[in-house]
Amino acid sequence: MVIDGADRVAQFLIDATRKRPWDTAFDRGEYEAMAAVYDDDAMLVATDTSAFIGRPAITQFWRNACAGAKQRGIRRTVHTDPYDSCGDLGYVQGTVSLKSHVGGTTVVWFVTLWKRHADRTWRIVADTSTVAARVFEASALLGRGHHA
Repeated sequence: MVIDGADRVAQFLIDATRKRPWDTAFDRGEYEAMAAVYDDDAMLVATDTSAFIGRPAITQFWRNACAGAKQRGIRRTVHTDPYDSCGDLGYVQGTVSLKSHVGGTTVVWFVTLWKRHADRTWRIVADTSTVAARVFEASALLGRGHHA
């Protein structure tokens, strides 16, 4: 996608991160579609993992993340915060809420660095995230059907 102007570039980056197609791909387990927005040599670093370098490794990361989320009944909601761009670089940061059907929610803070290439397409070159908070409902801690 070709986009010019700093405001429009920044809006594109934020839209690319939070729009429904990304969430839909995650919910459907379409990990290849998620990995397609990464640069060939991109790096992804998440909490409690080694770095995933290159699109094949990032594809595997998203394959495992999608499968694990499906198994646990996790729904993903993205909230974006500050974002900016300058020339051929832009970044988006925010949080992702991962709500499990068993009653817990994990909030993950993320930053993605995007680069516009010679063909004018934008790709993620770096993606880092870390757990910001874990919230458990009492029923999840006590077991369903038990009362405090």
